[in-house]
Amino acid sequence: MCKKDKTNRRPIDRVRDGAGSLEVTTPDDDSDITGMLTFGDGLYAVKERGVYEIKLADQIDPERKNIHVPNTVQRVLPYGSNEPWVGAVLLTGHELLKKEILNNGIDVDRAMLLVLEIAQNIASAKEVPQSGIVVLYVPGSKTLYSIRITISFGIFEYASNRHNFILS
Repeated sequence: MCKKDKTNRRPIDRVRDGAGSLEVTTPDDDSDITGMLTFGDGLYAVKERGVYEIKLADQIDPERKNIHVPNTVQRVLPYGSNEPWVGAVLLTGHELLKKEILNNGIDVDRAMLLVLEIAQNIASAKEVPQSGIVVLYVPGSKTLYSIRITISFGIFEYASNRHNFILS
């Protein structure tokens, strides 16, 4: 670009085209970045305790109308490279789903977004309490039912017990 073109740029163009930096941290995750992934329009930072999507201001405001739109970092997965299943699902998916390897008819970016969604579903299943007891009383009955529920990656096991009692 010639010198004249640089001086006639709008302030927003100077900010967006200039050098910048950002930190990928949250109050509960100051772990190291262990990898970076790109797919779709996204840039993802894989940290030891989370996966984060980085969006530049131009992705949010492509027409450059608001100079105050910042670059953003959003946690998309509350588990990171310290969890073996994150490597088994997300990182393996990223290595296997490469445009250079696969047939042109396969939408690799869409496939990777689905892999990320699978990882988010696994994370959600891990957030559910591992076990609990539900007590059920049927009005008019003299029976109290307790059900022990154990959840392991979305597989439910339960045991039911029946307790008779006398209401006074």
